[in-house]
Amino acid sequence: MPAGASYRTFIYYGQCVRDKAFNLYDYGMSANVQLYGQPIAPAVPVEEIKIPVALFYGDIDPDVTDVDV
Repeated sequence: MPAGASYRTFIYYGQCVRDKAFNLYDYGMSANVQLYGQPIAPAVPVEEIKIPVALFYGDIDPDVTDVDV
């Protein structure tokens, strides 16, 4: 397992928690318009993910339950 994470990864995680949504990275309104064509970062297009994805959780994980998995 890799250790540590980048600064931007922590910011992105905070954005997801703040917005209670799984959106692309929020660069701010003007940069979002340039990158995404809209002022708010759009949802991550999960239906377009074509690779296997694994979700790991622990028995005492407060953020993920058996139902979520």
